[in-house]
Amino acid sequence: MKVVITGASGYLGTLLIRELLRKGELTNRKGTLSPIDEIVLLDASFAAGAQSNAPPSSHPRLVTVAGSVADPELLSRVIRGDEVSVFHLAAVLTGVTERDLPTALQVNVDGTRHALTALAACGEGSRFVTTSSVTVYTRDAADSMVDDESVVRPASVYGLTKVISEGLVAAFRIPGAVDGRCGRLSTVVIRPKKIGVSAGASISDILRDVALGRPCDVLLTPQTRSAVIDYQSTVAGLVRLHEIDSTALGGNPIVNFPSLSAAVSEMEAAARAAAERRGIVPGQTRSTPNAFAQKTVDAWPSNVDASRAIALGITCKSSLAEICDAFLDDYASFWKQKLG
Repeated sequence: MKVVITGASGYLGTLLIRELLRKGELTNRKGTLSPIDEIVLLDASFAAGAQSNAPPSSHPRLVTVAGSVADPELLSRVIRGDEVSVFHLAAVLTGVTERDLPTALQVNVDGTRHALTALAACGEGSRFVTTSSVTVYTRDAADSMVDDESVVRPASVYGLTKVISEGLVAAFRIPGAVDGRCGRLSTVVIRPKKIGVSAGASISDILRDVALGRPCDVLLTPQTRSAVIDYQSTVAGLVRLHEIDSTALGGNPIVNFPSLSAAVSEMEAAARAAAERRGIVPGQTRSTPNAFAQKTVDAWPSNVDASRAIALGITCKSSLAEICDAFLDDYASFWKQKLG
């Protein structure tokens, strides 16, 4: 079978490639295990010649394609065949969506629709996995728990584009055109490098830089709480979501992934302790308040009920200490070489 990964040069795409190459097979639209013969990596950054985290296309099962998910003709050429699954990770984040509405709609909304349309032509029930976000909710004054059935009411363009994308997945799923599944994620950590202005990425910056002994500007107040999930569990969860029998999802293909709720002060302490366990002098932090990041994170719920995901076999790490230690292990064995 063929697997297509959009947004393949991102860090989740990079790790998903690694996991699929390791796994070697997936369940096809007929419900049987099939060897992965080809993994097509699609990303707009390939065309720009930007530095990418993606593995070299010289691997015999990898094919690199430069282009944007905003191009429906490109997607129809790439997403084709009798046995095709799509992991749709291409998206622009809060740093872009809140200042560039046309790009937010072209990539996060139209890109999802184009990918679903192309996959629908490959055969009824072809599997499609994409990511949504807890930004589809808005935190209330009590920071109440949200679950898979909670009312979505986004406070950002980013969250709204994710709500629309969830609706598109459901729209193609109802008639059976595509067997779509959507993992609703909290802030995924720890990004291996800084990516610029993004509210969620600012949380990774704290955990990464303090743990690696680097100076860090902290954009959020110490008491700011956020729900976080580690990237290893995120990738494993997306693969698991692909493999789940459609009947187990019932009428709701959107699943809140598990997460941990923690304050910025707790994140700093966990990263500092992880560094010290490795004999690293923890990175020094400097409070650098950022109104955009603060307002954005404050609107996201930090308490997520993921009991349904856990029942489906999707889990996350149990502590910030475990997240930091796993990242440092992965950084030494994988990211350090990858990033150069």
